[in-house]
Amino acid sequence: MTSILVTYGTGQGQTAKIAGCIESILSNQGFDVRTAHVGEMSSVSIDDFDAILIGGSINNRQHRPEVLEFVREHRDAITDRPNGFFQVSMASAVSSEWGREGVEMFVDQLTEETGWEPDVIGRFAGAIKYPRYSRFLRLGFLAYSAISTGDTNTSREYEYTDWDEVERFAVEFGEYVEGELAGALDRKRGRRLMAGGLALFAAGLAGMAFWAARRRRTRPSESSVAPSSRPEPAVIEIESRDDDFDLGDDALEPAVEPLDSSERSEETDAESDSTPTGEDDRSIR
Repeated sequence: MTSILVTYGTGQGQTAKIAGCIESILSNQGFDVRTAHVGEMSSVSIDDFDAILIGGSINNRQHRPEVLEFVREHRDAITDRPNGFFQVSMASAVSSEWGREGVEMFVDQLTEETGWEPDVIGRFAGAIKYPRYSRFLRLGFLAYSAISTGDTNTSREYEYTDWDEVERFAVEFGEYVEGELAGALDRKRGRRLMAGGLALFAAGLAGMAFWAARRRRTRPSESSVAPSSRPEPAVIEIESRDDDFDLGDDALEPAVEPLDSSERSEETDAESDSTPTGEDDRSIR
């Protein structure tokens, strides 16, 4: 469960009341919320929470000193997590231009005095509680009310806080915290994936470099190979099969068969009978 710390500084209790309302709304959204005055923060560690929301009232046109001191002391821890600030002032109860300018002036004053730029800012109207003031403070608020709201009955309290606006702010702050934490988780996963990919890429490059270096060491150059050690050209022998060229036993025998001895004798006698002698030639002539 996401945990949120809501801490505040207050003068007459209106800021504490707003902080309690925000705590209730965030709790209904499923957050684990703890609310404490900044003066009670000595026993609380900001590092135990996923997000922080700080509230402070404006008194005599100044932020409460304990709130400024708290922010200065814990600024790094505050900015390391989703954070927000809500200010409570009577300037927000006035719809005139100088009232709106006063609201923004107080926001800028916080940043100038602490160096902190809140992620989310709420601007709420406070209350005038005449019966709780000292005589001097009562006269001051009476003069202010006479020229702004017109509420000058010093026997009663006037509340100007728009609680619907407070609820909207609390809901939006809760959504902002969830989005930031989800985004931070995605970014963390993305960094891990990127780191893993870079590690694999580096390992691949190292492997290729090792393979190339080893290949250069094991492969001899052409100039270092002796002529006698160079491989001889390959000779392909074709084995002839006798049966492919066998023409038979009579292939080389003469076409005319030789005569035996008797046949040669008869042939000789025939030739001698047919040849005329010299006497025969003369008798004929």
